[in-house]
Amino acid sequence: MAALAALAVIASACSPVKEAPVVRTVTLRPQIPASARTPCAAPALLPYRDLTQAEVAAGWGQDRAALRACEARRRSLVAAADGGR
Repeated sequence: MAALAALAVIASACSPVKEAPVVRTVTLRPQIPASARTPCAAPALLPYRDLTQAEVAAGWGQDRAALRACEARRRSLVAAADGGR
């Protein structure tokens, strides 16, 4: 009886009818918040006093550099999420 069961298993393994495996590729796009699609805002951290000309120039330069870096990161994130469009 066991030999008959073993022969049935072996015969079914050698069956000429084989179903092809189903392979499905799904592309998932990451969801980013809507706030990431809005341009970066420059920070406005100013003291409650008059600034000297040197402080204005230094602060303006730092703000512009931070804004450029933020905008570059934001655009890269949106482009990567949108698939390079």
